[in-house]
Amino acid sequence: MTTRLLEKLSYVSLIIAALVVSGSAVYDRAIVRSEGRAERLNQTKRLGLEGVNWAAYKETIVLTLNTGCHWCSASAPFYRELTAIKNAHPDLQLIAVFPQSVDEANRYLRAKDIGIRTVLSRPSEELFVSGTPTLFAVGSDGLIKETWVGYLDDNRKNEALAKVASLLGGKV
Repeated sequence: MTTRLLEKLSYVSLIIAALVVSGSAVYDRAIVRSEGRAERLNQTKRLGLEGVNWAAYKETIVLTLNTGCHWCSASAPFYRELTAIKNAHPDLQLIAVFPQSVDEANRYLRAKDIGIRTVLSRPSEELFVSGTPTLFAVGSDGLIKETWVGYLDDNRKNEALAKVASLLGGKV
């Protein structure tokens, strides 16, 4: 009887291990694919957001988010940090772009205490974004200077903040 139980437990363990390995491979492939897609967009150099006056600001950070995105919600403290930087630098513009309606997006931002005033509703495909969150640093000429795809760990957050600081003349 104990042999059968051990046998069943070993089968279950093998199945779980296989699921973890295959899930990890699928996740890694999705990240590589989305980063490659963002890189291709970065090489085209222009972010297609009609109606945005890029020239009114020295720099713009565009956050493509989704109200149902777990990683977007987990990144809320980072986005609050970006809004604090924006508040200290009037030459920085923050834009949040959602596939949901502007009203739904504003409710989401208020619930997360993220003070971004410019909120747009666009399909993700219109921005060539394969996943959320995706952030773009865009110059006053509308050209993309940097792209960050996915949830940013502490190192990538620091890299993004350093890039924003350098775009603003080294002060954040």
